[in-house]
Amino acid sequence: MNKSTSLERSHASHAAATDERPEPATLTEINEFGVNPGALRLLFYAPIGLPSDAPLVIVLHGASQTAHDYAHGAGWLTLADRFGFAVLSPEQTLENNVLRCFNWFEPADNSRQGGEAFSIQEMVRWAIDVHALDANRVFLTGLSSGGAMTAVMLATYPEMFAAGAVISGLPYGAAENMWGAVRAMSHGNGQSSREWGDKVRGASSNKGPWPCVSIWHGDNDSTVRVGASDDLISQWTNVHGVEGDFVEVLADEGRSHRIWRSADGRPKVKSHRINDLAHGTPLMTEGADGCGTAGPFLLDVGISSSAEIARSWGIAD
Repeated sequence: MNKSTSLERSHASHAAATDERPEPATLTEINEFGVNPGALRLLFYAPIGLPSDAPLVIVLHGASQTAHDYAHGAGWLTLADRFGFAVLSPEQTLENNVLRCFNWFEPADNSRQGGEAFSIQEMVRWAIDVHALDANRVFLTGLSSGGAMTAVMLATYPEMFAAGAVISGLPYGAAENMWGAVRAMSHGNGQSSREWGDKVRGASSNKGPWPCVSIWHGDNDSTVRVGASDDLISQWTNVHGVEGDFVEVLADEGRSHRIWRSADGRPKVKSHRINDLAHGTPLMTEGADGCGTAGPFLLDVGISSSAEIARSWGIAD
């Protein structure tokens, strides 16, 4: 056994209909997990008594954040205790990126056999093998650069993930270097949905099925342009073949909510455009269903994106 056996695990349980909170769970670093060409850190959490065949959620932080900042702040560790799944949280290093952004825009890091993307899939394989997790219930989410890296992983290793959620992120193939990334965050490049979809189809030999994708963005985001979410929608509705008439528009308070379904009625792409939300992950920290802690880029607006995402994946009530 390796260092995963020394995990600090909380004895948290969900106290129904109360505002009581258990002590926060703690991620533990795993030093040996496989090949690590991207030189990333792996932090991991499994609730005490987690059974075999439990789900796995990969959580990718944004710029200036640590793995624990985001996994705890966005409420994923609380949800893991509450509903019984493992959390794997890769962490960027300052040596790789001085802003601690994942290098989603670098060809050496965003291809199937490339640095950071390869390291993350090695982490996923380690977690599944060592903890006997359910390989068919592996999910992925991230904020900002972590959201863009989520799109990278869904494109380059689509067979590994059942679904993913991109928060304030960008589509796969939006940039090929740092300056291109800066431009992509503020300007579109006019690519068609077919061109966006071709980038995903060209990233692996996968012929389907493709992971379901939900896309979250604030309409007051001045860091990553709101149009980036439209490009993500174009990319993944094209990949799933659910463009045009397949869209369903829902009336949800505080947001614009759209769903694109396949011909058999299954949701494939979802969009949540949150009213007045700046750059960050939308939270609802209070109440029996609340989770997470407000902070930089963790914005308490009365919408718990993490809880909603977990429910949409079928791993939470």
